[in-house]
Amino acid sequence: MIVNSQSLEHVRALLAAGRSNRAIARELGINAKRVATVRAGMGLPSTRGRFPAGLSLVESWRVRTVPGAGGHLMWDGATTKQGSPVMRYRRDTYTAHRIAFKVRTGHWPDGTAKAECGVRLCVEPSHVDDTATRNRDRKALAAVLGRNPRVTHCRRGHDLAVHASYREDGIRWCRACKRVKRAASAASPAAVIPSA
Repeated sequence: MIVNSQSLEHVRALLAAGRSNRAIARELGINAKRVATVRAGMGLPSTRGRFPAGLSLVESWRVRTVPGAGGHLMWDGATTKQGSPVMRYRRDTYTAHRIAFKVRTGHWPDGTAKAECGVRLCVEPSHVDDTATRNRDRKALAAVLGRNPRVTHCRRGHDLAVHASYREDGIRWCRACKRVKRAASAASPAAVIPSA
């Protein structure tokens, strides 16, 4: 609460310096609504956070980035509890990596977008890729290196995620195929051995 003319002048000085209502309220221990009232009385435009209002999505994303070492473009905006860069724009939440992908390609990513450089807060558009592109690149790399893709089904079509077992030497085999084979051998007539 603003109690005297000295604190009122202090609020006016901070407002004139370009500080936000919340920052002033935190610093002086007063209500932000009272600071907003003083701002309106001074004829100053309202502020929303530390970033300018009225920008497009991409412009809003750009003002939250800072050039970093090694060609990285570092995120200077909000992050999730896990540390992923995010931003709010017109009541929607976007990850900074999704916007960086759109800046580079002109379309939204297919699946999750993330920085391939390994720097979590890097949002350099050339470093960001989406799930589909990463999977395609992995398959292409495996083909170039001569690696076979992981087999997900046995030759009879059983899902190995459900039916696979491993021998002691690490070789994988299908339990469903083994059951079918045992049932077939139990149903076949036993070989008749001629008596002499």
